[in-house]
Amino acid sequence: MSGFVTTAISGLLGQLRPASFRGIPFGVRGGGKALGRRIVTHRFPLRDTVTHEDMGRLERSFTVEAFLVGADLITRLKRLEAALETQGAGRLVHPHYGSLDVVVTAAKVAWSEARDLAQISITCEQYDPPAPQPAGQVNSGSLVDRLGLSSIAALVDEYSSLLTLDGLQDFVTSQLGAQLGGLGIGIGDIAAVYGFAQQVRSAVAGLLSWIDTGSDPGTSAAVVTEAIAALGVASVAGSTPDALLRVAAAGVPAPAIASDTPSKRAALSNAQALDMLVRGTAAAEAARSAAVVDFSSRDSALAYRDQVTAAIDDAADLAGAMGWDASWRGLMDLRAATVTHITRTAAPLPRVTSATPAETTSSLLLAYQIDGNTLVTLEDRAADIVRRNRVAHPGFLPGGAALEVLTDG
Repeated sequence: MSGFVTTAISGLLGQLRPASFRGIPFGVRGGGKALGRRIVTHRFPLRDTVTHEDMGRLERSFTVEAFLVGADLITRLKRLEAALETQGAGRLVHPHYGSLDVVVTAAKVAWSEARDLAQISITCEQYDPPAPQPAGQVNSGSLVDRLGLSSIAALVDEYSSLLTLDGLQDFVTSQLGAQLGGLGIGIGDIAAVYGFAQQVRSAVAGLLSWIDTGSDPGTSAAVVTEAIAALGVASVAGSTPDALLRVAAAGVPAPAIASDTPSKRAALSNAQALDMLVRGTAAAEAARSAAVVDFSSRDSALAYRDQVTAAIDDAADLAGAMGWDASWRGLMDLRAATVTHITRTAAPLPRVTSATPAETTSSLLLAYQIDGNTLVTLEDRAADIVRRNRVAHPGFLPGGAALEVLTDG
């Protein structure tokens, strides 16, 4: 009898083709599919004919006869049962049906531990996602961009109203020019670290040469905001918006100037106003960058949210202490909108976690083991593993080493 059973199982194995549900593999040797139209037949008294009303396409129902064979039958069966009872649609990969999202409506299990064989009859229906409905919703990214520009405009207005050079000694203008030049050097150094010095060269040149181009007080705000904006554009293109946060944190510290003469008091006031303008503008541009940058994970988005809000808080505190009321209000409105936007953006993104393959494997296989339910993005996930962990070859991830990976969990 045992020989007959062994022969029967061996014959069955030869007929099975690979399939999976929610990434749990099993074998199949066929299946069934129900399709057609939903027809309502209308019958009327004293009439020999009927009419038929078409109510739309019949739900596409599939019958899958799944088989599990092997010594670890119980463990694999429990994993498949858990997948079948998970709420919502799941990805079915079938040799005949292809790859599609389905909702399991029923399943029946028959197994024999002695024979290391389980048969699972699965009934499921193709998942049709609901059609998107129009909704009145604020474009949070557009709001952040608009409030960012408004806060920068308020900073420029209050800076310009305080800045004074006329009728003062020449060192006041020289001192402001030296600070603008120092800011230009700082922005150039930061851009060089991130690899986009060329993109900000023209704007940096405007800061460095301000004192040689007429030294018009009104143009100092323009060269500052243009340079920081150029750094923002370059950092967004390189997906490194934190470059702006370094400018916001550094600012332009005011030099030690005694305030015992009108010119020295003016020089000190100018230096403090410039520092406020730089910190506030850099924080606002960092918030605007959040509206357009593509975050790779929920963790990176939320981390950037916390960094930007901290920079805005610091700038707002300084504005409040200096009596820049319009700038303070603008920064506070920008902070609220930024928190809302980044939190909403982060919600659907994958999380960063770690995975340790037991043995050397490929990035594609590891990505499938982590989240085989999302085959559409499988190659992107595999490429992210290689890039995120700086792996030399995508086909050879080291076994036993913890790797940083993305997961939808």
